[in-house]
Amino acid sequence: MDSRTSNYILIGIVIAIVLAFASVAVFGEAMTSVEWIGTLFLKALKMIIVPLVMASMIVGVTGLGDIRRLGKLGGTTVLYFAVTTGIAVTIGLVMVNVLQPGVGVNIEGMTVPDNVAAKEAITLSDLVLSLVSDNIVGSMAKMELLPVILFSLVFGGVLTTIGPSGQPVIDFFRGLNDIMMKLVMLLMLVAPFGIFGLVAGRFARAGDIGELIGGLGMYMLTVIAALAIHGLIVLPAILWLFGRRNPVIYLFNMAT
Repeated sequence: MDSRTSNYILIGIVIAIVLAFASVAVFGEAMTSVEWIGTLFLKALKMIIVPLVMASMIVGVTGLGDIRRLGKLGGTTVLYFAVTTGIAVTIGLVMVNVLQPGVGVNIEGMTVPDNVAAKEAITLSDLVLSLVSDNIVGSMAKMELLPVILFSLVFGGVLTTIGPSGQPVIDFFRGLNDIMMKLVMLLMLVAPFGIFGLVAGRFARAGDIGELIGGLGMYMLTVIAALAIHGLIVLPAILWLFGRRNPVIYLFNMAT
C-alpha cells in the first residue's frame, strides 16, 4: 500500500469518526441501527488475525536462516526482545495504576462477557502454562494468540534446520503471508465505513457522549504517555548504553 492510499484511508477514518459523533448528536439512539456495519468489520478483522500472525511469525523466523548458525547473535536478540518486552509491560502497568484510565466513567448498560467477568488474578505459573497449548488447533479457534505465537516461532525455527525438504513449507507460508497482507489492505479500504458504524452504534448506545469521550481521552493519554516513555527514553537509553550511538543522530538518520 503506497503512502497516498494510506493517507486517504487515514483521512477517511477521521471523517468517519467526526460523522459518527455528529450523527449521534442529531439522531441519538437511532444510530444503533448501523452498529452491525462495525460489528461486521470487526468480525472480518478477527477472521484473519490467526493466519496472519502465524504466517508472519514463521516467515520472520525462517528469514533469519538456520537458527543453529545464529549463535551468540541469536541469544542476544532473544534476550533483547525479552528485556524490552518486560520493560514495556512494566511501564504499561505503572501508567495504568498512576493515571487510572476509565475510573469514574459510567459503564451502565455495558456487559462483560462471562469468561472475562469470572477471571481471577493471573499468576506467573498461569502465564507460563498459557504459552503452551495441548491443542494448537483449538487455541487457533479460540484466538488464544500466546500459544499460537510460541508454536509459530518454534515451528519456524525447526523449519530452518531441516534443509531443502522444508523449503516447500517455507514457500507456502510466504505465500500465505502475502495473501493475508493483501486481505488486510483490502479491509483497510473499507475501514472508514466499519469505524463509522462501530463508533456511531457504540456511542449511541452509551448515552452520555461527553463522559465517554473524557474516559477515552484519558485512555489515549495513558497509551501515548507509555509509548513515549518507552520509545523516546528507554530504547534510546539502551542504544546509547550498549550501542554507543547518539540516539538523536540515529533517529534523524532513520527519518531521512
